[in-house]
Amino acid sequence: MRYAAVCYTMEIKFRYVYVCYILNTLCHAIKLGNPSPPKLKGAVCAYGDMNRDLYTDLLIHDGIKVKLYTQTEEGEFQSTSLALEVGKSVASCAIGDFNGDALPDILVITNTKEHYKAVVFICTGISGSDCSPFQLDEEFLDEPGVIDVNGDGKSDLVGFAKDDQKFICRLGTEKNGVFAKCEESFEADKQPGFLKGFPISFVDVTGDLSAEVIFAMRNGSNLVLDVWKRSSKNAWKRSVELIKELKIEEGKYFGVPLFADFDADGSMDIAVPVCADAPCTRVDSIWIWTNNHWLPSTISLSNNVASSTGQLSVVFRVGDFTLDGYPDLLALVICEGQPTPMILENTECTSCMNNETRQFTLRTTPRLIQPSGVSLGKIRMASFFDLMEDGTLDVLLEYVDVKDHRKKETTIDFIQYSDYGDTTFLKVEVFSSCTKNCGSEKIKIGSGIAWHGACVSYNMSVSRKLEQRGTQCQMPQTTHRTFYSPFTLFGLGRSPNFVDYVRIGSPRPVDASQHYGLKQLVPNSRVIVVPPKNGASYWQSRLYVTPSSLIIQSLIVLISVCSSLLLIIAVLHIRERRIDKQERQAQSHRFHFDAM
Repeated sequence: MRYAAVCYTMEIKFRYVYVCYILNTLCHAIKLGNPSPPKLKGAVCAYGDMNRDLYTDLLIHDGIKVKLYTQTEEGEFQSTSLALEVGKSVASCAIGDFNGDALPDILVITNTKEHYKAVVFICTGISGSDCSPFQLDEEFLDEPGVIDVNGDGKSDLVGFAKDDQKFICRLGTEKNGVFAKCEESFEADKQPGFLKGFPISFVDVTGDLSAEVIFAMRNGSNLVLDVWKRSSKNAWKRSVELIKELKIEEGKYFGVPLFADFDADGSMDIAVPVCADAPCTRVDSIWIWTNNHWLPSTISLSNNVASSTGQLSVVFRVGDFTLDGYPDLLALVICEGQPTPMILENTECTSCMNNETRQFTLRTTPRLIQPSGVSLGKIRMASFFDLMEDGTLDVLLEYVDVKDHRKKETTIDFIQYSDYGDTTFLKVEVFSSCTKNCGSEKIKIGSGIAWHGACVSYNMSVSRKLEQRGTQCQMPQTTHRTFYSPFTLFGLGRSPNFVDYVRIGSPRPVDASQHYGLKQLVPNSRVIVVPPKNGASYWQSRLYVTPSSLIIQSLIVLISVCSSLLLIIAVLHIRERRIDKQERQAQSHRFHFDAM
């Protein structure tokens, strides 16, 4: 997907805005046909932009290697020479900057029956010889999560030891493969809670756009979320009363929580699926933490669902599929014995019994049309993915091909979704900062690496009395194959209005250039934001504008009408000249009686 680019370089200190327009040919922005990406073999390990060209790439575990496939502008994936030997048992991967060199590195988490191990590949490029492995000595009881403990832009690790469940915290340093201990940053008499299968989360739940670290534990059958809030650069304190305990009925189970602004009120919500069985194939309800209390949300789902196996099941994945400003859910619903990807649309509820304003309705029309190879196989996993970075969410499928059912080899394909209703979007990506000219040749600002825990909120006037809001955080979870996208995507509906204000928050201390704001952004914008480095006072941002399909259609109609008018005028002009010529000839042959 090509963009008409608008480049903003902003400096708060001098309060000036330098604007430069680079307008590409509009015909390149018109989709002449949906490309068919090649089918990839293996299991998805992570999403991320490894070559820093603003297109999300795929890390795929195939056999004993993790391979990199880079996405092109046409939405196709090209293989690279990057193939990391990691063995057969790979739990998950993550992309981050673990040594602060502004180049993306790869974390691979391997597992055995008893413990998990973490290997960090420090990379300087995307070829096979560009990555050097550094294995951590610690053995983890569960998959360690990636967060930014001290707000320096480097990726850090937190987890729990296998033997005694002792809390482990490791800071990324500038020395390759060297991690500094940081357990003392979490100040408390009691260490963070542990719940096997719960992805350690790094997300803002207080509304200040500064991410908190969320652990979990059980109290009988109930779920307790253990929230830690940053108190200074290197210090975190437990917030005991921030989120109340979720009481689960005896005999019920819960799945992996989701983080999104489900009611579009500008505050992050937490959704917990409650199930009738341990694998969470029968979802009874979804409990949502909103406005400082838990509310049950109505869900119209009578069929069973296919979820991941483990201590806690990943039942749903979240994203604004309809681009109406309200995040939807993606699930594998069992239809006629086969897992089928279906959307649970976040719709308004006027007759709900528990004072909730939203409900999740199974979207049956239009159906997601599966590729022919997928329909003959068995789908194992489905998640949202933005092919061609056009702001419209597509669906990535991981399935066992009918030809490979004996080998149990998985194949990756996509359900491409084109929105013909002309809905608009706002896409914001926050990169970690770095020294001057450290970025790629395409972006040239920032590292090009998505900053874990960076949060974005916006507000837009829909009418005189109605305001649309939303909040998201980048990659709030990195483990257990939750597959959050490395960007924030807001649906703006069909409103042509400008986005009034966008506020960006970084996972930094309050006194360290934590927040930044942008005003009056056009719809269908993709914004790149880079915070200052080393105490500087200015942020950088770059804006890419995608021409709306309705605008392009209007231009085509306008050009067609003008061309038709010009053609009619030309025909009439030629006809008039022909008539004038005939009249002049008749005049020249007329007999002049006055001359006699």
